[in-house]
Amino acid sequence: MRALVLEDMTAATARPDPGAWVRDWLSDWPLPFSSMAHMRAYFGQPALADYFSEVMAEDETGYHPRFRIEHMVESSVQIESRDHWEELDQVRCPTLVVRGAESEYRREDLQAMAARIPGGRFVEVPQAGHVVHYDQPVAWRMAVEPFLLEVKAGRP
Repeated sequence: MRALVLEDMTAATARPDPGAWVRDWLSDWPLPFSSMAHMRAYFGQPALADYFSEVMAEDETGYHPRFRIEHMVESSVQIESRDHWEELDQVRCPTLVVRGAESEYRREDLQAMAARIPGGRFVEVPQAGHVVHYDQPVAWRMAVEPFLLEVKAGRP
């Protein structure tokens, strides 16, 4: 691997009830959404609505996620069953850790991730939450493209 960009994710993922928040959140969705407008209104924030509009499929009953809820819960359980600092310690390529300034993840955790990786870097994108590239696409590019160009040129 030549480079790694980590977008608003932390290695400190252990939770007492892994997957519970994903299960609860997804079970609250009013499925099926009657229309794309209904789905967009439910998620509210334009960036979040844009993001989820890409994973919806329409059938005769309305709009449903293209993923199976139980798969999302199981994926979350796998991530949240423990912390992932050991895996992070194995990264040996140039790495950029990007945090949305309005993210729920602790700044200190993401800064610590970048510090643990040889040559790791941390950048925070203002006015962005968890899905940085949707919330602030121009700022995302301004943070990521110079890093990737340096990697391509062999500089980091």
